[in-house]
Amino acid sequence: MLSPIQSYTDATPTVALRVGHIRCTGKLFCSNGRDALIGISAAVKPGDLITVMIDGPRISAEYTGVAHSIVQGQHYAKCGVTFREFVPELFRTNDMPGCVRRVRFACCRTGVIKQSLDRLKMPATAVDYSRRGLSLETYRPFREGEGVQFEFHDRKTETRVIELIVRWSKFNGRIHCLGCELPLGAKGEYPMAELDVEAALTTIP
Repeated sequence: MLSPIQSYTDATPTVALRVGHIRCTGKLFCSNGRDALIGISAAVKPGDLITVMIDGPRISAEYTGVAHSIVQGQHYAKCGVTFREFVPELFRTNDMPGCVRRVRFACCRTGVIKQSLDRLKMPATAVDYSRRGLSLETYRPFREGEGVQFEFHDRKTETRVIELIVRWSKFNGRIHCLGCELPLGAKGEYPMAELDVEAALTTIP
């Protein structure tokens, strides 16, 4: 097996993986110990189990997670993976060259946004998400600290409404980009994932 940080290609570490029963290698773009963004060359779909095989001088172990965000590229799929267990410090990438610090998973879901106490709705698009938040693009400005609701249809065409708090807002000259967070104590982690991540983790053998 490869060591957890065996090589660097364009400053991106390579890791040994197993997708189902298929062994392959992947590019580790970022990891915070529980969530990771990994480039995988094997076929993968939401709900697939991804196992990282670590065999280094200090530790030899396997850690399994579930894929829930997949963006297909020319040579590999960039997969958002959440692990059942916290992966040791050896696997974290906060200080690795070329790796980003925050794990955000790409998505593209259109819907509408409105202030929590307002009826006026504006088109909005969710462009990425994390464990406790998501990024939205819309044509209307919102203030930091403001409560908003994002309404959209999920894959089952059911209407979903997510309560959010705007944490930052930027205007790029065309649209407003909002960084939003789930309120403290709110349920529904990974709000834009293709599946219930926490429920899927409980199915890992």
